[in-house]
Amino acid sequence: MGDKMKSIAGGRMNVGVPEGYEIYEKEFPQKLKDSPDYNKYTWIGNFGFQEKSSGKKVTGDMPKSYEIQVEDKANKNLVYWDGKKVVKFTGTTEKKVGDKKFRSAKLKMGDPPIGWAN
Repeated sequence: MGDKMKSIAGGRMNVGVPEGYEIYEKEFPQKLKDSPDYNKYTWIGNFGFQEKSSGKKVTGDMPKSYEIQVEDKANKNLVYWDGKKVVKFTGTTEKKVGDKKFRSAKLKMGDPPIGWAN
């Protein structure tokens, strides 16, 4: 069975939440806000995972990859912040969810800010 999708960032992003985990939204890290990359991109949202059983927050990578879906912006590259630099997603696909078009990608990192290249 696939991960259950959870809507965050005011409905602009859906995240596949693996079984046994919960997702929570959080502020963008200060390190990103202080970097020159902060104003070069349109940041959509930031989230993290925690184990349902223990409440322990995930740091680093998840045990397996999960899907994110971001409301699509034509001719823009979907990116994430890895804690040091901005990384462009590879292998994104377009997906229609309801009446909205989303860009879908796989990710393994447990708590990255997600955005669009300007």
